Amino acid sequence: MDPYDILNAASTQQKIGLSHAQHLSRLISFGSNHIDTRKTPPLQAIFRELRKPIYLFQLLVFTLWISKGYYIYACLFLLLVVISFTANVLQKNDSKKIIKKLIKTYGPEVRVLRDEQSFMVGSASLVPGDLVQITGRITLPCDLVLIDGTMEIDESTITGDTEVAQKVSYTKSENRTLPTSLIQLENTLIGGTRIKSVKNALAVVIRTGFNTSRGRVLRQLLSQKQDTHSDYSLSHLIITFIISSFFNLISSVLYRTLYLKETTSPPISYVDLFVCTIPPFLPLVLIMPLYIAKRRLKKSNIKCTSLLGLMKMGTVDCICYDKTGTMTQDSLSLYGTVEAKSGSFGPVRETVMDMNHWSVGIMAACHNLNTVNDVVLGDPLEEALFKRTGYDLKRIDEQSFMVHPPPMFNDRGTIQVVNTFPFSSTLRRMSVMTRIPNCCVYTKGSPSSIKSICQSSKCFDFIFTNYSTE
Repeated sequence: MDPYDILNAASTQQKIGLSHAQHLSRLISFGSNHIDTRKTPPLQAIFRELRKPIYLFQLLVFTLWISKGYYIYACLFLLLVVISFTANVLQKNDSKKIIKKLIKTYGPEVRVLRDEQSFMVGSASLVPGDLVQITGRITLPCDLVLIDGTMEIDESTITGDTEVAQKVSYTKSENRTLPTSLIQLENTLIGGTRIKSVKNALAVVIRTGFNTSRGRVLRQLLSQKQDTHSDYSLSHLIITFIISSFFNLISSVLYRTLYLKETTSPPISYVDLFVCTIPPFLPLVLIMPLYIAKRRLKKSNIKCTSLLGLMKMGTVDCICYDKTGTMTQDSLSLYGTVEAKSGSFGPVRETVMDMNHWSVGIMAACHNLNTVNDVVLGDPLEEALFKRTGYDLKRIDEQSFMVHPPPMFNDRGTIQVVNTFPFSSTLRRMSVMTRIPNCCVYTKGSPSSIKSICQSSKCFDFIFTNYSTE
């Protein structure tokens, strides 16, 4: 079903919702809002692992050593093979358990509108087109689009960012298509994310179950073959040993028949020569260290779904994270500002009293912050800048607000923002338009985007590089 058909229908029937007949029809068509997986029986998992050629080869080695009387060595080899086999099966089972922990229905009950009535239903019964009334902090059970109200959502489980994402209601006049990745759409609510603040919002369900953004990720995790690359590399290594063993076997036969003049040799000697060329302990040597490393990481609450990940991470010398707040403390503090004037930069101004009114104005007005119970919430960087100014935020609507100065800035007056242009990933900046006390535009963004709209400065790159490397 086209998401836009759902949105357009929901926008015209915000107080009606689906009928019970429509709900039943869509429940049959789309299925329940539940992500379920089949549990692999233990015997099936064991037989699937035994089908690998390496275990047939190890059985051949064990049989050969028994026939030659190496009973203790053969039994020790069999014991280690069983340990390696068990470790391999257990690690794959642990990987499936980790994925299954992510597959759970969020929000056991939600309030929906059906046949002009509001009542609580289980989240598993949601279907595309259902109107959901959101009044509290819940974890969203599916993908929705906000059609009335505003809210702030913690999307760290999806994006990894600790900053709160602000969502606004969808308007029918917006002429754009829903992207494949719903994360960048400011009125789309992603299943699995948690609401931080909301005031009587109404949203329409657009995707459920495996069709949600989170469901597609889980489906990829479930459909991928575990440790495909590591098994593939191991098979190539064994094939290389087999090819080399054939050359070794041919050279040995030629040496015995042409140089030593041996007409008959016991066949078992050739088999023994062929087997000894391939290291029988190779799978054990490759798998057991990785399994032990995975168990050690598990004790530190670090989960790994593939042994290949451990093989790759073992070669990493340095890890760089993209921003403050992803892995570090999610709060920032302002060090100071460097103001530009007449094509040059001045000294660092650490206190607000030393900053000019333009610097204070952009820190107080150019943001996407919101207030909930008189508490300012939003991006940590914007919070740090705004709180440093001491201004008071009063939101008028989704696009406009007013900021009142503290007593020390009474002479500068109140700033009224009449329009907000949210941050654009293409332009890499955001802007606000003010009407009081002056009609002007405040813009902030990445250094390169701000430089492109400003007059050239010879020391811009030097100043930026100097402060970014400190």
